[in-house]
Amino acid sequence: MVPSSTIRTALKIGGRCSSGNSTSTTGPMTVATRPSTCSAISFDSLLLQRLGAGDDLEQFLRDCGLTGPVEQQRQVVDHIARVAGGRIHRCHAGRLLGGRRIIERGLDLGLAVLGALAAGEYFGGEVKRLAEELYADVNWKWFTNPVTKHPYLACYPQQRPSKVPADITKDGMFGAWAAYSEHIFLYVLAAGAPNPDFATGADSYYAMKTFKGRYKGEEFIFCGTGAAFTYQWTHAFIDFRNIRDKLGRNWFENSRHAALAARQYAIDNADRIKGLGPNSWGMSACISPSTGYSGHYGSHPIGAGHKLLEDGTVAPYGALSFLPFTPKESTAALEHMYQIPGLVGDYGLYDAYSYATKAKGDQPWIAKSYLGIDKGLVLLMFENYSTQLIWRLLHQNTHVQNGLKRLEFVHVE
Repeated sequence: MVPSSTIRTALKIGGRCSSGNSTSTTGPMTVATRPSTCSAISFDSLLLQRLGAGDDLEQFLRDCGLTGPVEQQRQVVDHIARVAGGRIHRCHAGRLLGGRRIIERGLDLGLAVLGALAAGEYFGGEVKRLAEELYADVNWKWFTNPVTKHPYLACYPQQRPSKVPADITKDGMFGAWAAYSEHIFLYVLAAGAPNPDFATGADSYYAMKTFKGRYKGEEFIFCGTGAAFTYQWTHAFIDFRNIRDKLGRNWFENSRHAALAARQYAIDNADRIKGLGPNSWGMSACISPSTGYSGHYGSHPIGAGHKLLEDGTVAPYGALSFLPFTPKESTAALEHMYQIPGLVGDYGLYDAYSYATKAKGDQPWIAKSYLGIDKGLVLLMFENYSTQLIWRLLHQNTHVQNGLKRLEFVHVE
């Protein structure tokens, strides 16, 4: 086990808890937002779950600068959770919830629901009521292609962009989550939906395309982009260690094999790409010295037609969020990254670094920013490895249990 002191040092939890028009910040987690009452929905999900994560609730409150009697502090946190939940409901409901705003990605709404459910299980009371209300309003069936059974990628039900996607439907839907990626939690939520009229069946999950490959190791189902986060996001919420679907698939072991392949890919390419190695691996979507931000960072295997951006950029969260699968290797990466010049700021490790692009000798290029979805993913994976808290909270939720059952997952020893 990684000591809790190491985890807290790595994450550098602290700073102010605030939300404004330009940024939303909770300790190290910062995300740029448009001037409105809405913050990025994926960040809101992490904020809600952060309310329950950490060594204890009182420590979280102290980190946020809240002092006073414990009961008073708990009331403040309850208020924060209710406000956050309300913001998600107002701003990101869109037509998917029968509201007036645009919902651009069902994936992000799914993350918000998971965050709300976790917070609801932790706090109970009004927080749980809001979470249940949010979840019950989501029409997952409407967001699923009735022919292919794949969840749509996103939608523009109202204000459509000037360049409309070629496959857009009359309802504004386009694209598809057709092949294995970070989105598996959507199937669980859709199958477990409280409103049976809005729920999907197991056929959607089993319609997901899967492709097997390997990189000098065990064969596993891989994501075409090769990005580390695609093997991590669902595992931040769902504990697959002792459950298998009717095809016998072990998603936990699948991500472990992906982690080991990513590390080996970095080792094998260390001579070709400066900065990669046994403790500098797990390439994934992040801030980029070449393009500003890129989703083309990853490791082999990758799908046909995909091409990796290989400018030496490494996002620390890639290796660190594999902690539950590769604790020894991820801990070594953490220790190494803390020694990289300039990579550690006030809130821990910055988003990315590169020794191959825009570096100055032994001084790497550093993306001196913190992204909420990247920092937050590390926090949840560290918490699950350390205490299994997020896993336990979500697995005690009746709807999550029902979703897994409807997808025909069974417990194994």
